[in-house]
Amino acid sequence: MPVPRLSHALIAATLLSGAFGSVFRVQAATPSQLPAATVAGAPITPRAPDLQLSGLVPEISLSLRNDISTVSLADLDASGFYKPDRARSPSAFEQIRKRIGRASLTPNQLEALKQESPQAYEVFGQDGAIQDTASPMVMPNLSAYFRGEGSGDQIAVGEPVYIPPDPTGEIGPYHYVQAVNTTFGVFATAFGNRNLGPLKVNALFAGFGGPCETTNDGDPIVQYDQLSDRWLISQFALPNIDSNAGPFYQCIAISTTGDPMATWYRYQFLFDNTLLNDYTKFGVWPDAYYATVNLFEYPGSIFRGMAAIAYERDKMLAGLPARQIVFKLNN
Repeated sequence: MPVPRLSHALIAATLLSGAFGSVFRVQAATPSQLPAATVAGAPITPRAPDLQLSGLVPEISLSLRNDISTVSLADLDASGFYKPDRARSPSAFEQIRKRIGRASLTPNQLEALKQESPQAYEVFGQDGAIQDTASPMVMPNLSAYFRGEGSGDQIAVGEPVYIPPDPTGEIGPYHYVQAVNTTFGVFATAFGNRNLGPLKVNALFAGFGGPCETTNDGDPIVQYDQLSDRWLISQFALPNIDSNAGPFYQCIAISTTGDPMATWYRYQFLFDNTLLNDYTKFGVWPDAYYATVNLFEYPGSIFRGMAAIAYERDKMLAGLPARQIVFKLNN
């Protein structure tokens, strides 16, 4: 995929101090502002930059709610509350309806496909491109390997088998934490034993209230913060998506210790009232937790670019109210 470049461009940034932080306005320099350069004695004529950057103004908001869980995930897992039996799994049509988040077919079209061409339906959404050549790199010997979360776990907790599965996981000193669509589990790194789960991701928000507890919409991400020996698990909440409307939220849980089976700090951020924060990806850095999302405007699910987000890591590690800073890059 081609990447836009700034050729011989100077980036001018003005820092504007405000009550809630800093505002950066970025603008590419014009050719008349660029110095002449020479290579081996030959002058180079500057040209206009390929990419124009302007008006990067952040939207800053405080977490809508935050608290600390009063029960450990291990106790919650043992209670079985977030692990109903298969009899409570959604109906076939409900599973079809929920698995089309990134598909091009409507629920009715998918249902028709299932009835008219079961074989085509069974392979719908699967990747037919199978790599049949060996990698030139040689993998080291495995010290441990084990099965992670699977479609059976989705069914076991009463969730649909989504397409695509959106697997995500992270390894720490003693645990491997993995999430697949709307479920997650904790495995021991030594032998791969499952120590917790499968649980619905919204089990992290038991007793929290609001859409982070009452919905379980997926797009999860798992990160291990090795700088503080903590875990981060996040997913979005789309309480009105069936009505083709917002608002849209980001739910973030931070473990209170290095044990992912213990208690968690929980956060609910309002991302936007009309722009859906799709396909969130997080990164850990000393000064913040950073994230990127794709933007889809509702109603209509119209792609509107991307956004970059920063979350106040120091506050979240302490369970304090934290700020979310969003830069919408939809230009």
